Parts: sequence; structure tokens; C-alpha cells
Amino acid sequence: MIKKVAIISAHEDAEELFDVFQELDRERFAFSVISGRKTVLSSAQKRNWPAKKLLDLIILPKKNWLFLFFLPIYLLLFLPYVVLLKWRDHYQTILCCDLCSKIIFTPWARLMKIKIIWFVYPEADIVHLNKLLASFLRLWSKRVKIITSTLGAKKKLIASGFENEAIKNITLGANLNLYRHQDNIFSKLASAKNHWPQRKFFTIGTVTCLDQKQNIETLFNATKKLLDVIPFPQIVIVGEGQERKNLTWLAKKMEIDNFVWFVGEQNNLKKWLDTFDVFVATNEVIKLSDLNIVMRAMAAGLPIIGPTGNNLEEIVNNNENGLLIEMNNSEDLAQVIIKLQQRQDWRRLIGEKNKNRAATEFNIEKTVAEFTKLLS
Repeated sequence: MIKKVAIISAHEDAEELFDVFQELDRERFAFSVISGRKTVLSSAQKRNWPAKKLLDLIILPKKNWLFLFFLPIYLLLFLPYVVLLKWRDHYQTILCCDLCSKIIFTPWARLMKIKIIWFVYPEADIVHLNKLLASFLRLWSKRVKIITSTLGAKKKLIASGFENEAIKNITLGANLNLYRHQDNIFSKLASAKNHWPQRKFFTIGTVTCLDQKQNIETLFNATKKLLDVIPFPQIVIVGEGQERKNLTWLAKKMEIDNFVWFVGEQNNLKKWLDTFDVFVATNEVIKLSDLNIVMRAMAAGLPIIGPTGNNLEEIVNNNENGLLIEMNNSEDLAQVIIKLQQRQDWRRLIGEKNKNRAATEFNIEKTVAEFTKLLS
């Protein structure tokens, strides 16, 4: 009998979770998605999963007290959804991925004896929730299986009063074969670089959403410091965002625009990772998508530079397979890049360690086995 699982999510990083579920045995599991976020629904549809639009619950917790005031109305409003999932569509499991779906759907699912699972993202901040809202979550969490993707998230939940026995940490391994092809002027450039007999550039790469300037500015300031030591540094920035135009202007103002490439979104990420010498995780808050990209960079044999105290410690051991620093310090960033550039043998050793670790510890097969057991 096929197990039917309804995923309720308005989270921007749903794609990484969907990639894992897509690998589960289709003869054993069938997934559908309920969301108020267009990108999440689109991600489900391209996998040929049923997708149903829902009121965008992501906006509700911004005013915690207002949300609590209207909670009885929300509970009544979404009761028909759960009734239809149970008796019309015959779903056995509901997976809640955001705060509001956990609060609104859990009591009805428990009442109707539908298996309920919560997925908690790495950046989830349960600790600073409104006390009454946090109390509701703890109350609803009884007889619920809670899944975290980092030990840091698990520790936060335990510190907030959730039961340790109810929480299981499953590292979401990266699907290293999931590289779709996208030929454009930049991907051809990446391919050409990768086949140079002797590359004269030392390429520092990052993959990020260009909506925050701070750490990219730090990378730019570090680049200025590199010029006296590294003859041909090259910064390749993969990603899009509202700050791209401002950052392009900043690179020109700092007179480093000849060393900086903005290549936009690139689906064929592996081709770009293969051209990098070092990977820098530039985001201040490391999310699930960032962890996934770091795992892919490790699989490409790259040393990792990233922020300390921000989930990366779980996959990057400082001074062993990468370097974790205070990312707002351009001097420190420049020094670790120089260290990696000048010690080529050490850089290659780190790269080999990362390749092996990605293959053994962060492969998607382990994650699929864990979720198969959980959902069965």
C-alpha cells in the first residue's frame, strides 16, 4: 500500500527537502504539497506532485499576539482541509514545515489519528518566540515526531523545553548528481576555464542570494588586500538578488571590477564549482540551502571558508577541512585565502578530505534511508 504524505510548507528552502523526498521509492510513497508560496507550489509541480494553494501562513506569526487572538478562527478555517486529507484523499501523514502549520494543523491531525511530523529548519528561532506561542508549540508537540537537520537546531528546541526523545536529527545529504544543464555565456566561460592546461587565476567562488551586502563587501575588501600577494585573484559570485546592481557599482568604485564576476543564477552548479580553488560561504545566517551548497562544494574537492558559530561547524572542522572565521573581518578573510593559495599541497589535502567526507557522510542515500524508515 502506498503511503500518502501531505507536505505543508511556506518555507523558501523547501526545494532541498523536496529533493530528498523525490528520491524515495515511488511505489511506497506519494507526496503532495500545500502552500501559500508560489515558488514552493512551482517546485512541487515540476516534480509532478499534486500542489494546492493555501492562505499564505508565513505572514501570520509576524504579529504574535494578533496571531494568538485569531487562533480559534484559524483552527476552524483549516479544519475542512484536514477532514478532506483524512477521509477523501486518504493521507496517512502530514509533514509541517513552518510555524503556523505546526500550530494550526497538528491538533486536528492528532484528533483524526493522522501521523504528524514537524520539520525544523536550521535558522528557526524558537527561543525568542512569544512565550504563549512557544507554550502552544510545546503542548502540540506531544506525540509528534520532530525532525531537525542540524544538531544546533535540536539543541535550541531542547533548551526551549521540547522533549529530547521526540527530536531526531537527520542531516539532509546533497544529491550530488542533481546538476541540471544550463548553457549560456557564463557556463561556457566556466567550461573554458576548467580546461585550461595551466590556470593562472586563483579563483575564489561563492554561491549566495544577493540580498545582503555585508559579507560580499567583506569579500571585496579582502580582495583589495589580496592584490599585493596573489597576482591574479578572481572572485566569481553565483546568484541573483536586489543588491546585484549596487554590488556591481561597489566593485567598480573599489577598482576591483576587473577581478569580480557576477554570473547570476546557474543551474549547472557543478561546472562552476569545478573552476573554483576555494569556496567561501558568505551568508551571515546559514540556511538549509547554504548547507546543501557547502556539501556540493566539498564534493567538488574545495576547501571551505565560512562564518564561525553558525551551523557550519557540523560539516566543517576548523583547520581540518576548512577555515571558520569572523566573516565581518576582511583582514582575517584575506589571510586565510592567502594561506590556502600559498600552501597548495595543504589545499589539495583539504580538498581530498572534503571529497571523501561528502561521499561517506553527506550522501543523499543515507538521508533517504532515514526518511524511508520515518515515513513507513
